[in-house]
Amino acid sequence: MQQTEAIVMLDVGNVLFTFLPWPERITRIVRAYGGQEGCETWFSGMWGRSLMGAVESGSMSQRQLWKYVCRKSGISHHRLPEQLFAGLYAQHLQPILGAIEIAQQVQKQHPLVAVSDGDLGSRYALDLLTMPPYNMQFLETYVSCERHVRKPLLYAYAMQDLWNKHGITVDRYVCVDNISSYVDFVRDFGGRGISFNGSQEPAEMLRWRLQNEGINTQIVLQ
Repeated sequence: MQQTEAIVMLDVGNVLFTFLPWPERITRIVRAYGGQEGCETWFSGMWGRSLMGAVESGSMSQRQLWKYVCRKSGISHHRLPEQLFAGLYAQHLQPILGAIEIAQQVQKQHPLVAVSDGDLGSRYALDLLTMPPYNMQFLETYVSCERHVRKPLLYAYAMQDLWNKHGITVDRYVCVDNISSYVDFVRDFGGRGISFNGSQEPAEMLRWRLQNEGINTQIVLQ
């Protein structure tokens, strides 16, 4: 790795994949498998946000979440096995093909790092990107539920870890996130960043903003 090349840090949600709001993901599963009427309230509002925070920070595991959802909704483990729950939980993710194509082009010249505030769905999405037809490669991946720290501090964790492992200095980072305050956090550390929301903006906006930061998004002929 050249010591002066830019490192592109990519968010997953609303940059590479669209996703459903957390309460809606759970509610869809509960309704599909005959959950008790009104049990959705356990997964929404302030209590729902607390649950989501516990899952995304890794303090509540996938297995614990599955057991909690079954208990609160009155669904038996036999009717909704853990593996089925995990598959349904990640099913809502949809790739943003234009943004993924741009990321594929970028990785020809710049290492990619994934940084996601997420749960098992984020890991599923990243694993999917490394398989055909995408075949993407990441220098490192940082998912909050695995690292037990959420954004914006997850960015600081990632930058420190990348310095320890690869000697990468903060001035080489170009962060892409759909939340502008997280982009500002990376800038405050001395990196660069752009805000992009793939659920609301065309992929060409991502290309244009990356190019403004000196990142070549064109296909490189071998």
